[in-house]
Amino acid sequence: MIGIDTNILIWGLDQNPTPGLEHMIELAKKFFHHVAEDRVHVVIPAQALAEFLVRNTKEERDDAIAKIEEAFPIAPLDVAASCLAAVISSDRDHCKKVRATFGVTRNCFKADINVLASVINYGASRLVTGNGPEIKALARGKIIVETLEEYVANHIKPKVPQSPPGRHQKEMFGGSQQSVVEASPKVRGKPPAAAQVDRTPSLDGYWMLGYRPQPHPMRTMFQISPAIQR
Repeated sequence: MIGIDTNILIWGLDQNPTPGLEHMIELAKKFFHHVAEDRVHVVIPAQALAEFLVRNTKEERDDAIAKIEEAFPIAPLDVAASCLAAVISSDRDHCKKVRATFGVTRNCFKADINVLASVINYGASRLVTGNGPEIKALARGKIIVETLEEYVANHIKPKVPQSPPGRHQKEMFGGSQQSVVEASPKVRGKPPAAAQVDRTPSLDGYWMLGYRPQPHPMRTMFQISPAIQR
């Protein structure tokens, strides 16, 4: 399970990044496509959700909340997560060092601790964020922390188009274009249609590939933000 920070929501849903970070929109598209196709479980910490929603009007907030709650589980800042946040904050010397090194304001630093505590308590093994260096230093190995650029580079492989059968493959099957199933004397006929994955394009997010994820039904930004389809 992967936790995502506020920046990922902004780049993926609003597509309105800080000047100079426009390239993050394309990376966010790749990330959410990967989440859908590989059935990756994603959780949003309550702190990140609050930071994202403060940018919107009431009508936009209501619409975003309805769609996000349907698409992703929310990691709450409950009693257990609050206790973990207190433990992280209690190492005052380390916290002061991180703040001084990366120039993080007190409020932003508290928010980062809340995000970190919520996703760790929820059971996430990784946090993808736009504030990689300071949160990595703050996490101290309690959870894997990666920036969006790092996650895309390390975990999302570019798709390679399949090549048509080569000369030797054609010769093996008598020069025809029949499939291995049709050519093999041990197998008669094609696999039943039920065994084939329905890849009909759909805006229904996670269901676009013909299956439902477990245990958390989750949809991608295909439904939440139609612009990502472009």
